[in-house]
Amino acid sequence: LWEFLFFLSFAFVLVSSVTTAGVLQVFSFLVIPALIGRLFTKKPVQTLLIGWTAGLLASAFGLIASYKLDLPTAPLFIAFLSAGFFIILGLKAIKAR
Repeated sequence: LWEFLFFLSFAFVLVSSVTTAGVLQVFSFLVIPALIGRLFTKKPVQTLLIGWTAGLLASAFGLIASYKLDLPTAPLFIAFLSAGFFIILGLKAIKAR
């Protein structure tokens, strides 16, 4: 019963977020912070905290850049999330050599 209620509420939030913010932004914020967290650790709690931090930083930098450069906010959110992911991925690849 509790799992059903959780997934029902999750679906409601997801659908309402997609209609409000857009598919690309919602799924970027859903997936990329988790990927960034997994690049650092395999522990669920640490992955969650790192993902939250990555999402918060991308949001803050996106808002600041949007205000300063007078650009649309949602694409900047996605750009900062993606850039952060690829920079960290590249640094990990260089470190692994």
